[in-house]
Amino acid sequence: MQSHSEEALSRDQPGELAAPIQALLVRAGAAQLAIPLLSIRESIRCEPDALTRLGDGRLSVRLRRELFCVISLRQLFGQTLQPPSEREVLVIVGSDDRHVALRVDEVLGQFDCVPTHPAGQVSMPRGVSAFTLLDEGVGLVVDVPGLVALAAQPTH
Repeated sequence: MQSHSEEALSRDQPGELAAPIQALLVRAGAAQLAIPLLSIRESIRCEPDALTRLGDGRLSVRLRRELFCVISLRQLFGQTLQPPSEREVLVIVGSDDRHVALRVDEVLGQFDCVPTHPAGQVSMPRGVSAFTLLDEGVGLVVDVPGLVALAAQPTH
C-alpha cells in the first residue's frame, strides 16, 4: 500500500509538480534531503555503540526488540564517512510493513514541499524519487520504498 505522498510521486509525469507533501528536512553531509512524513515511524538519537555489524557486514540497530538495517545517507550519496559523534541520529522509515533506519547528520525540521520530477532523460540517483526547491537551493526527496527494498538485498 502506498502512502499519499508516494502515490503522488509515482503518478506524476516527468517535469510536472506533484501534490505538496509534508516532509522532514535532514542533512547528510552537504546534501539536504526531504523524507515524506507519512513514511516516518520515528526519529531517535542513540549512542554510537548501539549500532552493530551483522554477519554480512551491514550496520544494524536494535530498538525495543526490533532489529533495523541502518543505511547511511551520507555514504549512499558517495560522501565521506560520517565523523564520530556523541549521538547517532536515526530516522526510522517504512513501506509495506518493512522498516529501515536512515542515518543522518542532523534533523533540520518539518516543512511543506512540492516534489518535482526532472524532465527529459535525467535520471535520479539511487534512493531519490524527486527534487524540491528549498530556501538555500535544491533538496532531494528520499525514495523510501526504494531504500527499504535496498536494505532487503543481501548487501548494499
